[in-house]
Amino acid sequence: MELSWIEDFIALNETRNFTLAARKRNSTQPAFSRRIQNLENWLGAILYDRDARPVALTAAGQEFEKRALRLRDDMMEARRAVSITTTNLPDAVTIYTTNTIAIGFLPHWIADNNIKSYRLVVSSVTSCLDAIRQERCDYALIHSFEGLEEHIPSRAMVIGHDRLVFAGNATQDVKILNNMIHGNILMYSPKTAFGRSIEEKMKAQNLSLALPPLCESASAEALMAQVRAGLGHGWVVNSLIGDHDAIIPNNEIFDIPFDILLIQSKP
Repeated sequence: MELSWIEDFIALNETRNFTLAARKRNSTQPAFSRRIQNLENWLGAILYDRDARPVALTAAGQEFEKRALRLRDDMMEARRAVSITTTNLPDAVTIYTTNTIAIGFLPHWIADNNIKSYRLVVSSVTSCLDAIRQERCDYALIHSFEGLEEHIPSRAMVIGHDRLVFAGNATQDVKILNNMIHGNILMYSPKTAFGRSIEEKMKAQNLSLALPPLCESASAEALMAQVRAGLGHGWVVNSLIGDHDAIIPNNEIFDIPFDILLIQSKP
């Protein structure tokens, strides 16, 4: 199995359209379709009902969907784990964290704690927790969200706070009419921690989108770039907004506060 096949499967799940998924993966549609077929051949099962509109998962596809994101994370983590065995800093502190924390919060934390020599591994929350459990790092810094509590060691401590802020460029207009958000909206993929939190908050406030999102991504940094370019509004991570940024928060729509946790490998 190739990592690209799993990435293709995830892209097709998000778009449910072979042409759009191929475009998202910077591939031609015939080449993309061949890779999906290669994945099905390797698994020995048909994953998609191609006659459905939009394309639908078969029972086998639904079963593989439960494992696809974890498989991708595990394969990426294996690559990272092997890469850090070769280092110029054999005695350095090893820190695992997410990309969002690495860009926004972590540099200030490093400076405040006067850490002089460290290796930084950027990974998913799941991989950060795995690295802590397996004692492959000294520290892990992760976001705290509902549903993660049972997986987080009791020794985890809150060291900071951040929030998702609904914001956009002044060139784009957004409004709420009849409990629906109108405008070009950029959203997180629904199975990400940010995506699930936003979905739950929208349900609690009886809000929905008037139109499908303009863009969907699992990357907070990618969505921030789209918002900064004036393509639409979205929930951006507050710590990533610069002092001279063109991004303007919209106070009519909720934001979502969250904690940043520090977990040490050994108590």
